[in-house]
Amino acid sequence: MEYYQETRGTLPVILSMADGHGDSAYFRSARGAQFAAEASLETLQDFLPHLASGKVSEKCIHSRVCEAITERWITRIYEDLKKHPLTEDETLSNSRTAEEFCRYLGNLSKEQKLTLFTVLPYGTTCLVFLLAENLLLITKIGDHDVITLSRDGIITRLFPVPQIQECTSTESLILPDPAHFFDVYFQENRDEFPRVIIGATDGYGSAYKYEKDWEVYPVRDLLNCLKTLGEDKTRSCLPGLLTDLSKAGASGDDISLAIIFDAETIGTLAIAKSTVKTIAGAKEKTPELLPALDPEPAYSKKIPESRSPAKRPRARRGRWRNTAKFLRK
Repeated sequence: MEYYQETRGTLPVILSMADGHGDSAYFRSARGAQFAAEASLETLQDFLPHLASGKVSEKCIHSRVCEAITERWITRIYEDLKKHPLTEDETLSNSRTAEEFCRYLGNLSKEQKLTLFTVLPYGTTCLVFLLAENLLLITKIGDHDVITLSRDGIITRLFPVPQIQECTSTESLILPDPAHFFDVYFQENRDEFPRVIIGATDGYGSAYKYEKDWEVYPVRDLLNCLKTLGEDKTRSCLPGLLTDLSKAGASGDDISLAIIFDAETIGTLAIAKSTVKTIAGAKEKTPELLPALDPEPAYSKKIPESRSPAKRPRARRGRWRNTAKFLRK
């Protein structure tokens, strides 16, 4: 996890986190996650003047910001491989996994296959926040949880995970052209900014997954801690809380958690009844229900050449989720 804030209590705030995949195929995912957090933080710092000018659109964020995050991440991987080349056994194992992965993904170019072979051991997700005077931007690739609390006590879950989804797969920076698989949310009306923003890796939500409207519980608990204990004591209590949640979750995943809140209004905030809602940018996600993974070439059909974020078919997003059996978290 990385963050930037010039002076405590002032804007802008930029915060990034990443969660490396846990399967043995991603034997350098810890480094991949660190590279992703650093690359996304630096990219948002570079784009801050442009984004703060009010010239923001989802297409611009995908084509420039998310593209730049991806390129920086890959550059760091090449630099790491120069310093720490793969061993002979690692190269052989990585080649087998990459070849199998390519068969499932279908019609990849030579360049895409080469990139996949290079980045595969570093597989990771990524989440980054930017909060400035006139802009809130949140973008992610993967299964991070993002929950907000408004001044009216409305709890909102951004980028909800589809109800029908393999629990062991996620979108990832290792996918071909990953910039177009980032989810984007932005708000330019400061009056509409949430008063609390919680970002966490997927293990956080899994600890509550059997609870209806589970988003209420972490918001309630963290809000109570901030009100009664204050910021510093809440920070010191978090490691123990997250350890307990990790043990309670089905997967036992380690958990990273970030909280951005308005210190001036935190004491007056309260959760309204029946308030949980979900949004994904301006659109609800409705991925098509696809069959289970099949070794036959049901998923080797030609991938559409057009990758415009505004036109990407939702079924294709679902296809990535179901074919990427190697994207073990």
